Amino acid sequence: DSVLEKVEVGLSNISSGNDGSETRVRLQPQLAFEVLEEEIALGVEVDYLTGSFDTQGTQPAPDAYSYLNIGANPSINLYGDKYKVELGARLNYITDSENSESNFYVYPDINASYILMEEKVIAYTVIGGGLDMNTLQNFADENVFIAPAITVAPTNRQVDAQLGIKGKLSSNFGYKLYGGYSLEENRYFYTKDNNAIFTGIGVERPSYNYANTFATQYGDLNTLTFGGSASVDLNTQFNLTLNTQFMSYDVTNGDDFDNVASQLPTFTADIVGNYDINDKWNIGTTLYFVGERDVFRTGNTTATETLDSFIDLNLDINYKINPKLTAFLRGHNLTGGNYQYYLDYPVQNLQIVGGAVYKFDF
Repeated sequence: DSVLEKVEVGLSNISSGNDGSETRVRLQPQLAFEVLEEEIALGVEVDYLTGSFDTQGTQPAPDAYSYLNIGANPSINLYGDKYKVELGARLNYITDSENSESNFYVYPDINASYILMEEKVIAYTVIGGGLDMNTLQNFADENVFIAPAITVAPTNRQVDAQLGIKGKLSSNFGYKLYGGYSLEENRYFYTKDNNAIFTGIGVERPSYNYANTFATQYGDLNTLTFGGSASVDLNTQFNLTLNTQFMSYDVTNGDDFDNVASQLPTFTADIVGNYDINDKWNIGTTLYFVGERDVFRTGNTTATETLDSFIDLNLDINYKINPKLTAFLRGHNLTGGNYQYYLDYPVQNLQIVGGAVYKFDF
């Protein structure tokens, strides 16, 4: 019965072998209460991020960064026989301690749906935005080939809207069709560092000094998206989902990298399936396609290269020997392609791994 529904607390730290480090502390309480019989929700966020780099790559980056973000997300839920509206806003105040700057942002936060045909056709819209706290942790998780020092700065997602229809044409077939538009200020892009600095005969070069790392550079990005999905559930044992997305990009204020939407694909698709053959056997599969991506090389010589599209197939087979012991066999990249997701870094070819999982009951 408390007004305080939940509290999320996060503390993380990351460090690199080149003396880079980052610490992040997050506190996110969620409140809920009623005013005049209306449901009111209030999310609060305090997010502190600080980091530093002692080693520079060939592309210079700030030695340190420090941000304090304080946010609030009030919302009210409105219901009717055919409609549901979550009406809210996001408010963020962020301080950049290293540059002695502060900014205040207000974003819409609207999620609405209307039933056109019971279950079969539901129109919906999502209109939002937000302040995205980019972090060294996120960059390292997404791209392991980043330079020893990179620029870490937040992204102002001014508008992030989607309009579409969804529903079920039958009890086991669902669909969604949508279009979207987003406007991001100070959005990051991965650009390939093309510098390789000669340090002298007999002098060993650092491992990041062979034109083999990625820098983060920032520009403003407008994205137009069209997509759809379809799902089939023949029974509780078998389901299949198809997702597709087409993207069109327009980059501004990115003159340093020729306004190229570096590393971003213009088309993606995936098929995810799961089949419970019986109580003991289970098969899962994922097939995904990623379209061509333009990548900008920066440094002594600049150029834009295009990475080929690729298909990747993964398979997961599980056999339940008993309630505690399960054997598994997993195959990755079964199409066997040494494609490049990141420029100049081909992925591993076909991979197969087998093993067993045992659940202890203490």
